[in-house]
Parts: sequence; C-alpha cells; structure tokens
Amino acid sequence: MKKIAFILFNHFQILDVSGPAQIFSSVNDIAEKAFYEIDYYTANGGTCRSTCGMIMETRPLREYTTSHSLIISGGNGTISAAKDHTLIHFLKQEAHNVDRLISICTGAYILSEAGLLDGKRVTTHWAYADQLQKKNPKLSVEPDALYIRQGNVITSAGVTAGMDLALSLIEEDMGKEMAREVARYMVIFYRRPGGQSQFSTFQGIG
Repeated sequence: MKKIAFILFNHFQILDVSGPAQIFSSVNDIAEKAFYEIDYYTANGGTCRSTCGMIMETRPLREYTTSHSLIISGGNGTISAAKDHTLIHFLKQEAHNVDRLISICTGAYILSEAGLLDGKRVTTHWAYADQLQKKNPKLSVEPDALYIRQGNVITSAGVTAGMDLALSLIEEDMGKEMAREVARYMVIFYRRPGGQSQFSTFQGIG
C-alpha cells in the first residue's frame, strides 16, 4: 500500500485535490483492493474551506506520518499558505523523506517559498507562470508543460492537470494497463493531447 498525503489550506482549489484523489481511489475501486491510502492535512487540522465553498475535514500536521507521495494543492489561498511558518518548516523537514514531493497548480509557490524548487525546471498554472518566475528567478518555469519531474520533486499545471499527473504516477506504480483502465473508468484522456498553451491561447490571456 502507498500512502498519499494532501496538504490543504483555506481557499484551496477543490479540483487540485479531488481530481487526483479520485484517480488514486479509482485504482482501489477497480482492483477491489486498497493500493492507495489517502489522507488530508492542514497546518492545524480541522475544517478547511475551498474556493468554491466546499469544506473538508483535515488532520493536523503533527499527526502526519511519512507518506510515499506528499501533494500540495493550489488555489487562491496559496500566498497566505506560503507565509505559514508551520507549513514551510514541515515541508523543509519532510522533503527528503518522501519518494514524491508534488505541487498542483499554484502549490508550486509554497514549494518555492520553502526553497525546494531552486535550480529546478518547474511548471504551474499558465496564468501564474510569469509571476512565479519573477518571484523566484532561481527557477526555470515552463508555462506549457502539464507536469515536470526533477528528481523526487514533481510540479504540475493547474486544476485538471493534476489528474493527468495522477494517471502518470499510477502507470509508474502499477503499469500502463491499470492507468488506462482508470482513465476509461473516469472517462478522461489517458494521455491528454497538447500542453497548456492550447488553453491560454484559446482564452486570449497570458
């Protein structure tokens, strides 16, 4: 069994969490066996409100036990979360204890604030890529990528791109057949065509 831990904060983006979480959970449904155990944490635990108003119950970081994959969500509350000393200290301590340290969307800002992305190629939501690059010139931000892996650190683009990343991690853990089966089960692309530019160009922004 592989443990997946999501790090949330007030005003997180719900799909950054629910999308990948459902992808991992679908493996358990399809296999009828618990391959993934999923937990949700905030700095102090308790309820946590997403940008769309949905509320999740979370555990405090003091109850965290080492996970295989540690996933930091994005959302409108990212900037405030990046100033949370408890969260930043936790990430600095745990970064080298996990097989995969992952940010979804603007969760990259939090990893950047912790100094865990310095010298790396990274990505984030296309609308915030330039801002992240200006904020931390030690990074090399690639705004068109859906996700980028550098050692044990993985950054992904925004919102549904977290689902693309989760499928790739399932393929890594359990092979292509399971990843394809999950994609069919979820009615999504196994491999999404193109990168982020197709969306930013379509919107006429960025």
